[in-house]
Amino acid sequence: MRKQPSFPLYASSASSSRIPLRKGWELSHVLFAAVTGFGLAFALAAPAHAQVLHGAATAVGDGEVFVGEPGNLIEPGVVYVYRPGSGAWEEVQQLRASDATDNDGFGRAVAVDGNLLVVGADSAGSAYVFRKQGSGWVEIARLAAAGAAGGFGRAVAVSGDFALVGAPDGNEGRGAAHVFARAGDSFSRVATLGGDGTAPQTGPDGATVERPEAFGAAVAIDGEWALIGAPGADTDLFLGTMFGNLPAGGGAYLFRRAAGGWTRSDKLTPPGGGQGAMFGTAVALHGAEAVIGAEAVDEFTGAAFVYRRGAEEGNWSPAARLAAFDARPRSNFGAAVAFDGDELLVGAPGAGTGRLEGRVYRFVRSGGEWSNSSKLGTFGLKFGSAYGSSVAIRGDVAVAGLPGDDFGAGSAVIMTRLDGGWDRTRVISEARGLPAVTGGEVPCSDGKAGIFPCRNVDLVSFLPVSDMGGSRGVATNDLWGWTDPESGREYVILGMRDGTAFIDVTDPLQPTFIGKLAKTAASPASLWRDVKVYGDHAFIVADSSGAHGVQVFALERLREFQGEPITFSETAHYGGVNSSHNLNINEESAFAFAVGNSSGGETCGGALHMFNVEDPRNPAFAGCFQPPGPGGRAVGTHDTQCVTYRGPDSRYQGREICFSSNGQAFSIGDVTDKREPTPLALATYPNLAYTHQGWLDEEQRYFYMNDEGDEAAGLVPGTRTLIWNVEDLEDPILVGEYITDNPATDHNLYIVGDVMYQSNYRSGLRVVDISDRENPVEIGYFDTVPLGPEDGMGDIVSGSIGSWSNYPFFRSGVVAVASGKEGLFIVRLRR
Repeated sequence: MRKQPSFPLYASSASSSRIPLRKGWELSHVLFAAVTGFGLAFALAAPAHAQVLHGAATAVGDGEVFVGEPGNLIEPGVVYVYRPGSGAWEEVQQLRASDATDNDGFGRAVAVDGNLLVVGADSAGSAYVFRKQGSGWVEIARLAAAGAAGGFGRAVAVSGDFALVGAPDGNEGRGAAHVFARAGDSFSRVATLGGDGTAPQTGPDGATVERPEAFGAAVAIDGEWALIGAPGADTDLFLGTMFGNLPAGGGAYLFRRAAGGWTRSDKLTPPGGGQGAMFGTAVALHGAEAVIGAEAVDEFTGAAFVYRRGAEEGNWSPAARLAAFDARPRSNFGAAVAFDGDELLVGAPGAGTGRLEGRVYRFVRSGGEWSNSSKLGTFGLKFGSAYGSSVAIRGDVAVAGLPGDDFGAGSAVIMTRLDGGWDRTRVISEARGLPAVTGGEVPCSDGKAGIFPCRNVDLVSFLPVSDMGGSRGVATNDLWGWTDPESGREYVILGMRDGTAFIDVTDPLQPTFIGKLAKTAASPASLWRDVKVYGDHAFIVADSSGAHGVQVFALERLREFQGEPITFSETAHYGGVNSSHNLNINEESAFAFAVGNSSGGETCGGALHMFNVEDPRNPAFAGCFQPPGPGGRAVGTHDTQCVTYRGPDSRYQGREICFSSNGQAFSIGDVTDKREPTPLALATYPNLAYTHQGWLDEEQRYFYMNDEGDEAAGLVPGTRTLIWNVEDLEDPILVGEYITDNPATDHNLYIVGDVMYQSNYRSGLRVVDISDRENPVEIGYFDTVPLGPEDGMGDIVSGSIGSWSNYPFFRSGVVAVASGKEGLFIVRLRR
């Protein structure tokens, strides 16, 4: 067990209350190091929650600490100002742009020098200058540059009367940095700096691609010198993936101000070439020294390089290569750097034995050399906190951001030097979300139901995550439903990152939170939870969740509710498999099928782990089925629907048939004999990215399937549903593709009669008439994310992807829709 830290840990909320920090506080599930052409992409940006990514940017001023929180869609970004209070740091001011808009990215970058503070707002393409006035900060200028779109404001720096703003996607994708000079309270652009650009490269498909330098991804300025990071520069490596290009060599450019303006002095590159280093991810500059982070060195182990300026003009030479003393791959050491005097901080937000907890390393200069490396605190961090994503230091105060903390809501740790160590205060912001909608149906009128875009679908009610036992930053994922056979009451069983919530929707205008079943104690929080029902028991699995196993819950316990939410415990547990991505149950046969299995137990190669649930409190393993994939390779299964077959293929009447989405292909198998299941068919299709999930029509003649990656990869122009004729189970035929004008990623779909209900991430619930089976027609929709783009993958990691799944099988006709950070929507198709 990790020893309890000896230093005091406290959390400050927006109300400046002092709250003890619990040991073992839960942190987010974050996908890490998805590289989008330059730098580290935590996939943490811009979920539709009122505040997220607290700690994405940090700065230390004179007795003050600034923490940016840019990841808002339904509110503008914020910069929080903290000062020492009674025993801990306390919030004293919240800064927003004078022309603030939702999702403006305000707080993406912060920099302070004396009485000037510069804040970047990259989504708005702006930067803002604040001046200290009395005890507070007031905005005095908005910085912008004509034609400077492309991430303008993603990086900022300030020194004296000069501000520097990076726009790494500008300049036709090459990147740029803009210099502004101060005259009183006015600022004017005096220079636009650029790098070398990069030569066109030939990709795997023979296409010519110009790789961007990402010049301006990181910036620093000190006196007459400016340092610009270009982590996409200088590479002959091209890897085309759905996430973009993977690691570049990188570079960092030095400019010097003279009477004639700003001129380039030197270009720094990693010693030895540094192919794949992403040198320039982060930069710091002070006096005659420059520090450049290169987080991708050695499989993202990372490094930081120190350069010193010689007496001759432009003579900057390598002085040190810094690395973590406990270095390991995927630590991303060098993702953030900051130094002051003889102290240097380096952030490694991917560190922590592969758990993405993060670390901050401190180096001290002695005898002119950087040495004496140590860690600046590891204090009960959990998976995904990404500690060290941002760092800043001045004198006896340091601050580090944890934007992955609390499931992506984020936090920061302010550290004050004391004799023999550091006192730490954890600061967070108040969790806020969309307000509940209960007590009266909100009709869809003129394209809106309240703030939600819609057509022909009315909003019956809405419960935010916080009203269903969800703590700060928690998001929903999958869901299912149950109707009590004794009372006829209808319940939603809603997966969350940290457990499962139960909601009574019998009166859909007044949904009632009944209680919550926590995840198993030994498992981490999971982005993916799935639940299905057999009889009066729910079966719950979680992916990437260690030894979670299958939780079995007796739904009759929901009858115990007497007005106060209940903290439930599992009724039984099945440990035959540890982690599973999805679960399907054929209630007619009393068999369950766990798929996407990992982390121990009988994983069945990630394919169908079949177990008998006839006695739901004593599940029994029955066998594995791993259908062959393309080329005969064994593949895992992402999702499946297993039925007692009553379709048109007379050869298989009455047998148990599984229709599986295997990532790389669509397969059909006969699993009647669990000891010797039989593959029947394997099929692929054009523009395949990731075969995700599907559902049969009620005659079992057609199977409608979604591909989760084709929209984001640009393989199709809009949301695509694949239509398979499965009348011959041994020869499924792709008879059509239903493609909409909406580019959102499709996720889960279900069918009731002649209507298909699709959960399509950022475009919400889409309702489609399939009475003409091969020619679907959309008849309605309800967008659960009221603001923000309806495109691509959304923000899959932070959970604000919009509609994850839906349950359209209640006899009352209402449809339950789970939506990421937003919560649970109850809607009704207008007939």
